[in-house]
Parts: sequence; C-alpha cells; structure tokens
Amino acid sequence: MLNVDVLLYIFEACQESGETGSLLAAALVCRRWAAPAQAALCNMIDLTIYIRDSRNIRAERLARTMQTCPHLLSSIRHLDLEVQDPSLLSEHLSWLQKIPPGGLKSLWLRWEYGGWPPTKSESMQCAVIRAPGVRGVRSLSLAGRFYPEVLREVAEFPLLENVTTRITRCAQFSAPVLRTFPRLKWACVRADVYAQTHVQLLFPVASSPQLQTLIIVFNVEDCVHLLPSALRSVAPSLRHLRLIIIDDALDRVGKHSFMDEVIQCLPSLKRLAITPGTYCSALFERLPRSLKYLELLPGSGGFPYRDALVAYITRAAKSKLPLKMVAVPASLKRATVDAVISEACEACGVALRVARIRW
Repeated sequence: MLNVDVLLYIFEACQESGETGSLLAAALVCRRWAAPAQAALCNMIDLTIYIRDSRNIRAERLARTMQTCPHLLSSIRHLDLEVQDPSLLSEHLSWLQKIPPGGLKSLWLRWEYGGWPPTKSESMQCAVIRAPGVRGVRSLSLAGRFYPEVLREVAEFPLLENVTTRITRCAQFSAPVLRTFPRLKWACVRADVYAQTHVQLLFPVASSPQLQTLIIVFNVEDCVHLLPSALRSVAPSLRHLRLIIIDDALDRVGKHSFMDEVIQCLPSLKRLAITPGTYCSALFERLPRSLKYLELLPGSGGFPYRDALVAYITRAAKSKLPLKMVAVPASLKRATVDAVISEACEACGVALRVARIRW
C-alpha cells in the first residue's frame, strides 16, 4: 500500500500536467486516497469572475465546495484570479477570507473592470489584498487597474519575495507612500501606460535590501528621465538587471546614457541586458568584474560600440574575468562588422549569441 506522502506527490504531478479527470477519479477510489487527491485538486486554482453571472457556474461550484468542505482551504497554494465584475466577489469569493495564513504561496491577480465608483472599487480590491491568507504570499503578480491604497497594502506583505506589476490604470499618488520590501528578491515592473505610477513603485522595489533580479520594461516616454535616480538606489546585492525601453519612448524624450553611471553602483552584477540609447561606449570600461552574461538588446539605429565591446572582451580574457557570453542584435550578427566581434569572442573563449527582447 502506497504511503500518503507518495500518493500526494503523484497526485500533485497529475495536477501540474492538467490531468483533472484522473484526480477526480482517484478521489473516489477510497477514503485513504480521497484526502491527498482533493488536496492536489485544490493546490492550484484558476478562477475568473465574469461580468455575466450566467458564466460563473464554476465560481459558484467552487464557493459551495469551500463552504461544505472548509478543510480544503488549507490545501490552496496558488491562486490565479481574474476579476471582471467586482460586484460578484462577495457572492463567489467569500471563501478567500477564510484561507489560513501561511497556506497560500502565490497570487496572480488581474483586475480589468473599471465601471464601479473609485471608492467602491478600491475597497473591493483592498478586501482581497487584506485577506489573512493573501498577506502571507511569497509571490504576487498584479495586472490591470489598481488603486494606490492597494500598492500601500502590498508593501506591507512581510514574506513577499517575488513581485510582478503591469498596471494599466492607477490614480496618481505622491511619494513617499511605499516602504522597501524587506525580503524581495525578484521584481518585474512593466509600464505600458501611466509611467509615473510605475516609477514611484520602482523606487521602493529597487532599493529593497535583498533584491537579486530586476526587470524593467517601459513602453511609454513619460518619466523615462526618472529611471536613473531609481536605479541608483538599487541594492548592491543585485545579480541580474534587464532594462528594456521601447525605441519610441527613448526617441521622444531623447537618448539618456544613464547606465554608464548607474553600472558603477552594481558591483555584484552577473547578468546585464540593456537597450540602445541607455548607454554609450564608456559603459564597457565600467562593467563590474563579476559580470558573466552581457546582452546588448536590439534597437533602432546602428551599433557604434564595436571597438569598445571588442576591447572589453579582450580585457576580460586577459584579466581572467568570469565573462562567459555576449549577445548582440540579430542585425549585427548578419553584418560584416560581426566578424571582428566573433573573432574576439572565439579567441577569448566567450560565447557569442543573438540578443532578443523577452519580457
């Protein structure tokens, strides 16, 4: 007879591979199998609260299940929640308030509905964020329309280690409103609109003392000039920085070679990916000695840094620096200028790759 821990391991593997039917069948085999099978079924919940109540049959069934079987609440580890109609939250999501602290590990929250008055919608968002089980998450993703008070609440999460934000609408708020995240290690801030909000959020995120990975994607020109001051506050512990600014945003505000100075504040950096217009040739003389992977992302215009890059690769080899890979734009890889860089990489034992923009 299989041990309960072995059963749970098998059932969780079934859940990860999407074999819901197998788990439902396993839960009916016997009482001994029922508990681990039900726990695996509730391990990861993907739920949408639709605008039309007729489409919320799954949400209704889940709410009834959690009401009749409250012991399943402690089995929920990951929640992917999309809210299209906040007015139905009290009816279909009341069980969220009953998840015990320390159980839920990650929350992906998408909030797109904006038809309610601001005060009412804000209170509904805060009700979700303030749930005891939600406050203990280690990973949080916010996408859609959010209010400043929600971001203030998130900044108080004591165990938060990973955060991703793609906020499409948020009322302006004046800094300082957020404190640094004490345990944050991984962060991705993507701004397609309302860059002012994201820059204000970026300051406390970047200055978190244990931050190791920071990904910034800006698709708007507003506040690009404020990025340097935010990046200068980055903790020295940062290992991976990926900075993507879409060409149109840089073209409208002008080029800013701020990375030439910012890079000196990152002595422990091991992986760097940056877009053109944020640096000049001086960057290659200031790259940290700890750098292992350098990605020069594609952008408009040419690549006037060939000599500086070749000199850096050669210098890294002579100084026995840990540089392992250099990635250049695909257009450069096809050009004749690539021959010089390719020869330098081959002579110094550094891998040459094609750089691609990945969010």
